[in-house]
Amino acid sequence: TSGSDLQVLTSTPTSNNWIAIKLEGVSSSPSGEGAIIKVKVNNHWQTKVIRSTAAHNRTYEREAHFGIGNNVKADSVIVHWPSGCIQSMIAVPANQRHTLRENCSGENPILEWTENVCKGESVEVVVLNDGELFSWFTSTTSEVPLGESGKSLFIDSLTRSTILYVANADSSILSRRIPVPIQVYEKPNFILEIDSINSTTYQFSPSSHSGIKSYEWSINGEIVSSEPISEVELSESQLYTICLEASNPGCETIVCDEVFLLVTSLNQENELTFDIFPNPAMRYLQI
Repeated sequence: TSGSDLQVLTSTPTSNNWIAIKLEGVSSSPSGEGAIIKVKVNNHWQTKVIRSTAAHNRTYEREAHFGIGNNVKADSVIVHWPSGCIQSMIAVPANQRHTLRENCSGENPILEWTENVCKGESVEVVVLNDGELFSWFTSTTSEVPLGESGKSLFIDSLTRSTILYVANADSSILSRRIPVPIQVYEKPNFILEIDSINSTTYQFSPSSHSGIKSYEWSINGEIVSSEPISEVELSESQLYTICLEASNPGCETIVCDEVFLLVTSLNQENELTFDIFPNPAMRYLQI
């Protein structure tokens, strides 16, 4: 990190060496509350979280102390600020208090991507900023990036919702990690069911409503309803194309059926009475 962001106070060494990290937040809280500090010594990591306390000696409220044995320095110190900023120091001398001021100088990435997709689909995340080097991560605290990309990251065949993070790596200090949430939905799966209500009215419905958030019914290309179940009165018998566009956010299914629907004006039974004269059976009628 830059020299202006780091202050060092020395202390008398002891047989058990240590380092102390004190934070000064800028975008995060001034005390650095919630920041995660990781210290690496001989391939061994120690982790502490800065928390507010009610200690009488307020000098130590924002400090994290790490014992490093007989080592004269820590190999590296990484600070994950609540704002998403990540800073690191290497070869940090022992038996000193180090004050680190929050500073992520890189320009935050501006992104373009499809947030809602169907299960099994692919997504490309595109960085709109100038610059050539961006780091992609699976979390706000992961140490190893997914990879380096000039302007985009392609994610193939998503099976579940996820959040990725990207930081501008063009400058010596990474920018904040910007979240890239991607929501994955099941594609609606159904067939059309058509029922006759009376001689002129039909009811249309999907065989399953599972996973459907919105409905759009159309007949011969004309939208007729946005209800889960549609009742339509028809004027004539003919071949109709019935379609339902069923959607989750960003994930839709269109199912169409072509059916001949019979429409009549006869809505009740008519009872007819016939008189026959002369009645050939009259002479044989017995009571």
